Amino acid sequence: MAYDRLLTIFSAAYFWDKVAHDGRVATKGGYPAKINGVTLTPGLPLDQIGANLIEEDCTHFVSCCIGQSKCTIKVGNRDITIHGGGLRISSPFKGAKVYGHTHVAQLVGELYNSKQASIIWPQFLPTRYDSTRNKILQNLRAGDLLAYARKPNPNHYEHMAILVGPDTIACHTYSRLNKDYTDVSFPWVTLLRLPPP
Repeated sequence: MAYDRLLTIFSAAYFWDKVAHDGRVATKGGYPAKINGVTLTPGLPLDQIGANLIEEDCTHFVSCCIGQSKCTIKVGNRDITIHGGGLRISSPFKGAKVYGHTHVAQLVGELYNSKQASIIWPQFLPTRYDSTRNKILQNLRAGDLLAYARKPNPNHYEHMAILVGPDTIACHTYSRLNKDYTDVSFPWVTLLRLPPP
């Protein structure tokens, strides 16, 4: 199946502030079925869960949006099926009913090693440099990914986002939609083009 950027972008725009396709939210403590006594369901607005200071859902959200995920959401009296972009992604926490990955380095590694993504070199670019913005604008498009790092080292990836515009993102953990990619505070970023040419 070819990568469908429009499905990825639609999925990101719909789920950016909601529980993802699989009805789970990755947290520092695991993948609960309930948070603050609220049962998680696909499409549940995150603000209905209440304070969730242990959310670490960025990579899981990205996995659901770019992968072979799907769910049906009731909107009014209609059922709408929402699909991810169609990439093959493993699910190491499938036993906990979690789709895809929950750790940035593992998803970056899998996408790169399976040749579903290419890295725009150098691998780590200073997030706030004009030259980095120019590389994004020249090499990426909506549906591609950004992986943010605390240090220029794959062991220090901390956050992941989907481009939904030329240089704007959608992500979880700190839910964002149509925010400039520099709204994320980590100093280093890796640019991932999906799938590679």
